[in-house]
Amino acid sequence: MDVLECQVCFEKYNSVNRKPHSVTCGHSFCSVCLTDMMKNGLSSCPHCRKALNTSTLDTIPVNYSILSLVEAVERTSIDLSSLGVSEAPVRPPKEAAGVCDDHGNYLVFFCTTCDKWICRDCTVIEHEKTAHKVISIKAMLHEKKKENTTNLESMENQSKQQIGDLVDYLKELQTERSMLEKMKEQIKKAIELSLEEQDRVKQTLTEGEQLQCQLSAAKVYLSDATTLDEVNNAVTGTGSFKQCYEQWTCDSTSRLMSHNNRNNFLKWVMMMVSGSDVKEGVHGGRAIYLVQEVEGNTLAAPLTLHHGRLHLHALISKQPPEDAVILPYSRVRNLVDASSALTFLQLAWGSNTGNHVYIRMSGNTKRGQNFLLLCTGERGPSYSGSHLTLAHWLGRCGEYVEGGDYENDNGTGGAPLLDDLEYDGELKQPITCGVVSARSRSIKSASMFKIYTKDSPGYFDKGVFGSVEIGMNVMREVVMQKKITTVEVWDCGVVIPFES
Repeated sequence: MDVLECQVCFEKYNSVNRKPHSVTCGHSFCSVCLTDMMKNGLSSCPHCRKALNTSTLDTIPVNYSILSLVEAVERTSIDLSSLGVSEAPVRPPKEAAGVCDDHGNYLVFFCTTCDKWICRDCTVIEHEKTAHKVISIKAMLHEKKKENTTNLESMENQSKQQIGDLVDYLKELQTERSMLEKMKEQIKKAIELSLEEQDRVKQTLTEGEQLQCQLSAAKVYLSDATTLDEVNNAVTGTGSFKQCYEQWTCDSTSRLMSHNNRNNFLKWVMMMVSGSDVKEGVHGGRAIYLVQEVEGNTLAAPLTLHHGRLHLHALISKQPPEDAVILPYSRVRNLVDASSALTFLQLAWGSNTGNHVYIRMSGNTKRGQNFLLLCTGERGPSYSGSHLTLAHWLGRCGEYVEGGDYENDNGTGGAPLLDDLEYDGELKQPITCGVVSARSRSIKSASMFKIYTKDSPGYFDKGVFGSVEIGMNVMREVVMQKKITTVEVWDCGVVIPFES
């Protein structure tokens, strides 16, 4: 608010015809506005509506404090009196919304109650302060600017969010395209492998059919032999045919059961069916389930794709979805080499359920095989649903956590699924971060395990059967939990080895 400006007409005060006068309530207005107000019968302050108690300008004192400032300003500019100007020209206010139809004054106020522009006389006659909220045009402009600034900032923030979402979506599309391009190459390779296998099988069939014809001919020749020489020749031919038969049988068995192409083709198929648009814990394409029948009970295990790895989850007693792709469990499970199997534990605490720890088996040990069986659930029980039971030596050398009590879930159970589990000898290894070992040699808890989270230089563990390959960051978060028993093995399983 400008103190040298009348708050009705917003004109600058001067020492000639727009002197500042102070009404009884203390507010000041110019002599022109006060004269017009009294001519129109207005007898209250335009600002606070307090009665003026006067009808002439002479009785309203001049505000000499403001006038002295006005005169000081005038002395530094042009002296109007020296130019013979008796009255300053009347100018319209700097900002106005037009002219009032009723009173002929400039519309320099806004009644928020009536949502309309009004003049100074309207503020006293039709829009009294007790029933209306009136603000000046400056205040109205400030409110409009503030409101629109808020709207613009809101739109700006929303647009930033939208742009961020679009950028993320574009990245997802680019990633999907990249994966689809990779899948395109994979499909091409899969077709090539399939055609190669078909050629091999056709060749083997042709050789088998030729061998059958030769065997039939030899059989007829032997049957028709009547002399000693003929029989000897037939017997000699049978021996050579036997060698051919054995070689053919060996070749065909190798091609049908052991050839790498067959396993690779199966892996390609699983990769393609599981989909290319995959996220952690989410199926991208059609679901794949591996099914195994045990004593009339159907066990099923989902096969999912996480970060390019095929995860075979623990078997559970359930029927797979009707639209799922069904594969025999043993066919896929046989792709895993127990001596170097990569198992996984999906740990969960609070709302965190996607924390994977990958553990690689160290050699073909019985303890490693026992651990693998409890990750796959193919013997019935599994680690899934059990909790970690202890965190020991926290913050010190040899720090570790233990779990694996699938029976009692409190550290008192965990019987082995295999007999005669090793505990010393080749299992003895130095204690380093990530080492996975048996909890103890006790038979009743032989399936329980320890995962070391800190080195212990100079010390050894006698039950080592594996090590953490990926996920030590998860284990470091685990040891920081207030209650280690709240950490659950949400899921477990084994990774199907796959090389592109």
